[in-house]
Amino acid sequence: MTNKYIGLTIGPIYKTLTSVKATREIWGASYIFSYIMKKIIKKLKKSGKEFIIPYTDDSNDSKMFEHGQEVGLFHDRFIFKAESDDSEGDLEEVEKIKNKVLEEIAEEMTNVVREKEQNKIYEFLKKYFQIYFCEKEIKGDYKEVNKEINNHLDVLELQSKFIPQISMNYLFDFFDKINSSFLIKDAFGKTKSHSFPSIPEIAALKGRDDLLWKDANGDEIKLPRKVKKKNGKEIETYDTDDTTIYGDLKAANKDKFKQYHKYIAIVQADGDNLGKTIKALEKNQDFTDLSKALFDFSKNAHKKIKEFGGVTIYAGGDDLLFFAPIVSDNKSVFELVYDLGKLFKDKFKEFDKKPTLSAGISITYYKYPMGEALENATNLLFKAKNFKDKNAVAFEVQKHSGQSFSGVFNKDTNEYLKFKQLIQCNTEDKMLTSLIHKLNFHNAIIKEIGTDATKLNNYFANFFNEQEHKEFKDLIDLTAQLINRIYCTCRNEQEKTELIYASLRLKKFIGGER
Repeated sequence: MTNKYIGLTIGPIYKTLTSVKATREIWGASYIFSYIMKKIIKKLKKSGKEFIIPYTDDSNDSKMFEHGQEVGLFHDRFIFKAESDDSEGDLEEVEKIKNKVLEEIAEEMTNVVREKEQNKIYEFLKKYFQIYFCEKEIKGDYKEVNKEINNHLDVLELQSKFIPQISMNYLFDFFDKINSSFLIKDAFGKTKSHSFPSIPEIAALKGRDDLLWKDANGDEIKLPRKVKKKNGKEIETYDTDDTTIYGDLKAANKDKFKQYHKYIAIVQADGDNLGKTIKALEKNQDFTDLSKALFDFSKNAHKKIKEFGGVTIYAGGDDLLFFAPIVSDNKSVFELVYDLGKLFKDKFKEFDKKPTLSAGISITYYKYPMGEALENATNLLFKAKNFKDKNAVAFEVQKHSGQSFSGVFNKDTNEYLKFKQLIQCNTEDKMLTSLIHKLNFHNAIIKEIGTDATKLNNYFANFFNEQEHKEFKDLIDLTAQLINRIYCTCRNEQEKTELIYASLRLKKFIGGER
């Protein structure tokens, strides 16, 4: 049977995200796209539209249209079944609803931004947001509908709009003041402003038990503030210089403060082989079940990230972007990414073709340009998704000194298990430095014996047999095991060497350096 379907896509998401700087701004830049999609879908559902994607059943415990979700759960596309006898009416309805939603946003923005003429903001929003939709007549099941509509939307997304540069101030002025906007009320269910944690507050785990956030006088350590006058009124704002906060934190946490507290992890994750999962579906209900699995994953992933001390920027379908501390409650961000992969797999355990989750982890200094760090995370995700068998995590640490090191692992391998155990084991800076230097000096020997576990164990027993080494036996044993696992893979010699030293340097960065 042939039916008519309408699909819609929205952008430019990546361009918007990479044009902002502060955490609150990047959250707002992401959330507004989800908010627009949620509002359009909600209005269309009121007229009885049957949605193919995303999952939109609000009759159970999902509560997807209610306030308080904290993160945008609606991704950048939707498809619904049109009325076959009046499809043109459906297209007109989508156009009207889209414009109505943008009008409502423009009205709300006048309460926040400098421009108070609603029509100017509305005209800008129509130019800025790339909202395209199409209708196609398709014979087939939902997976065929999904394929054909998405292929057509891909073509539509190739269009571009001219956006006057000066007009962009409306939107980015809004993101700068997002803490007291209607989006905060929608996301957090609060009438008052919500204060987003800054990069230092995420990286150094404010609000948790890892570090003391009080100075010698017992006063709370806060970001420095400055007061400026606007329209005759004094306005208190955060200073852009975060240096003072770290001086106070180091003074209050002499033994606990580590170098990694000045670094942030930006993580971008995406599902692998989801197309194969869809191709294996047999019934329309299977497609609905898949959409629900993706929605459930997004909600639960946000919960895990929040529990870790991270901030989710978006969680739509199989896509994740979040900021996280390097270590939280003695657990590294690499363990968090592994747990998210397990959660993703669990949501699809009943499917014939089970997708996996790959991730890129960009670790950068708190003053590192956010746009570049986001781009790094995107490139690392691409590297992970192109790694053998996918289901991988690619990481890069960009030190403040300018040095960097990186690596990639398949998450379900024994080498990643040893890598995680190595990161968690007890050590000190001096021991790690000695270990790295000795392995570098004996690099030719390691290459010869790397695939032989017995010879590797003998090597470590001979060269790390001093009394001072006994305290770090776990570190030495795990290093030997990780080297053996890496040398037994199909990587080339240079990749093996680089991964071994990247793993040890990461351990030094997390476990020893101050």
